[in-house]
Amino acid sequence: MPLFSIIIPLYNCEKFIETCLLSVLNQNFNNYEIIIINDYSKDRSLKICTKYKKKYPKIKIINQKTNKGVSSSRNLGIKSSNGEYVIFLDSDDCLENFSLYKLSNLLNIIKKQTQ
Repeated sequence: MPLFSIIIPLYNCEKFIETCLLSVLNQNFNNYEIIIINDYSKDRSLKICTKYKKKYPKIKIINQKTNKGVSSSRNLGIKSSNGEYVIFLDSDDCLENFSLYKLSNLLNIIKKQTQ
C-alpha cells in the first residue's frame, strides 16, 4: 500500500499537466501513487497523461464519460485510492522539491508521539 495517493482532477489543462506530473515524479520519495481523473477533457491533456502512464506504472488514469466537475473527480479519486493518506493536487499546481519526503517525516514524528 502506498503512503500517499495523489489525486489530480484533469480538465483541459494541456498547458500545465506535464509540469504538474513532473513535479511529483521528480520527488526524492517513491512511496506514492498518482490517480488522474480525466473529467472529459477535450484538449491534449489525456494524451499527455497517457504518455507518462506508459512510462510510470504508479500512474492510474480514470476517464469520466461526461464532465462532472472537480468535486466529483476528487470523490472518484478517493474511492480509487490505495494510499494511507490522500493528497489533492490540481492539474495546474506543482509540488515543491522534497515535499513528499518532508511530509512523510512529519507523519513519522506524529505517529511516534501518539504511540
